[in-house]
Amino acid sequence: MSDTMLHLGNVGMDIIRRIQLELKNNPQVWNLYDFRRKDPTSPHHGLDDIWIRYQHIDDVVPDIPENLMRQIFPHESVWYPSASYLPSIKELAHELMYRVKGERLGGILITRIRPGKMCKPHIDIGSWHAAYYNCKIAVQLECASDLNYHNGLTSIPEQAFCFPGEHFTAKQGDYYWFDNQKEHWVPNNSSVDRITIIFCIRTDREDAFSKKINN
Repeated sequence: MSDTMLHLGNVGMDIIRRIQLELKNNPQVWNLYDFRRKDPTSPHHGLDDIWIRYQHIDDVVPDIPENLMRQIFPHESVWYPSASYLPSIKELAHELMYRVKGERLGGILITRIRPGKMCKPHIDIGSWHAAYYNCKIAVQLECASDLNYHNGLTSIPEQAFCFPGEHFTAKQGDYYWFDNQKEHWVPNNSSVDRITIIFCIRTDREDAFSKKINN
């Protein structure tokens, strides 16, 4: 079993289609905040995102090295205005909290990697939020697919989630745990968008879910 990623299941196409429809009807929620993408040194520069939930926007600083010390203090996550346009995200958050035995819900982010773009290699360390919310769950909302790859509708390797020495491809609707405290990157060398929802959850290290990850 990998110590960097673990496939956990599929959330089902019903909620995936509802979220897709909500996104289609509300394109204005993309890229409202650029603190993660603005600086050219950020691994997320040039990508698109939607912040659903995180630290209060007045307290957030741009994602550049000299600001890391300002992110070390504990804080509560709050719902951003975009959450009201995407109500199915809240529903999915509650479902995932139940599935992974979550104790506390942190940030929620939707990321979009356009064709030819890449989330560059990086490690999410240096902030209180990244360390405290010890369970990062990704849900694959949209991906390039190949009906012949692994005998199913599966994300193709050109959109793989990568760690040194391994990579993971997901079906639409799949949800999986990943360790963002280790170097990772995501290329998109396909012809379609790769859209992922990331949920940051605090879990009890002694519960059955965490034991499954660590075994």
